[in-house]
Amino acid sequence: MIFYNKRKKFTLNILITVIIFLIMEEKPDWNYQFIESLGMKIAINKTSNILYTEDKIRYSPEECHLLSKINYQIPLQVHILKKLFQGSIIKVQ
Repeated sequence: MIFYNKRKKFTLNILITVIIFLIMEEKPDWNYQFIESLGMKIAINKTSNILYTEDKIRYSPEECHLLSKINYQIPLQVHILKKLFQGSIIKVQ
C-alpha cells in the first residue's frame, strides 16, 4: 500500500517505522541512538551487545562490535540486504 503526497510518496513500512519511533518504550538495560543513515533508532543491549533496529532486524554482538567502529552509521543498502537475506556483516571499511 502506498500513500501519496503531492511531493513525496510514503510506504506503509515508513509510516509504521515513524509510529514505532514515537511510541518506542525505552528499557533500562538498553542504549538507544538515532541513526541518520537508517532514519530510525537502534537499541543495543548493555550486557549481551545485541543490536536491534526499529524494524526488528537483529545484529549479532560481533556485528555490533564492527559497527561501533563506524559509530553505528549502517549504510542503508547494507541494512536492506541484511533484512532481505538475513546475512551477516563480516568487515567494515
